[in-house]
Amino acid sequence: MDADADCLDIMLRGEVADALEGLRDRALASGRMLITHAGFHPGLPAPLVRFAADQLAHPVVSARVLVAVDEEREHAASSRDSLHAAGVVDAPRVLDDGVWRTARARDTVRARFGRAPTKQ
Repeated sequence: MDADADCLDIMLRGEVADALEGLRDRALASGRMLITHAGFHPGLPAPLVRFAADQLAHPVVSARVLVAVDEEREHAASSRDSLHAAGVVDAPRVLDDGVWRTARARDTVRARFGRAPTKQ
């Protein structure tokens, strides 16, 4: 609050909302937003895409958001473990032609984020 900034919490832990509850009146009075349980994806990218869209001259209808994942997390079992640790117990879902459905492995998109760092 002292930084005059909004807060977007990506963790899915209940105690965060409880901790921020004490700031409710100050946040409302100052016009600040305190968003809890947003999650990492799409929670974190959503406001970033919205901010970027506001900077463009043409309307943004959709945005593809990609996340770089280290090789250790590339395996399905490791990804499931990460989701469960974050409190996500339902199967991931994707919006496909206006209908939500359970995500499949082939829904994954691979992308290159530049050259791999070289070992020194």
